[in-house]
Amino acid sequence: MFINELNVEAIEITPKLIRYKCPVCFTKYNKNGEPSKRAKNVIHIHGNEEHSARNRITGRSHHNNQYSNIGYNNVCIHITDKTLRKDF
Repeated sequence: MFINELNVEAIEITPKLIRYKCPVCFTKYNKNGEPSKRAKNVIHIHGNEEHSARNRITGRSHHNNQYSNIGYNNVCIHITDKTLRKDF
């Protein structure tokens, strides 16, 4: 199942990378496909195409999660004042 859009806030940005915590993907799953009680959300890493630290919204595509079959056509990553800047 694909949902049109997912909005997330970047947790960290460097000149080369953007990191965000995915609300769909987990680190551990049970045999029935449910996330484990001790599972954490996966942190996805994408390239910082602008190599800048400025606030903006950047888009990426998201693949289906093999366990929950949820995917998004577009992920909007919001780089805000709350986003940690490193190495700038």
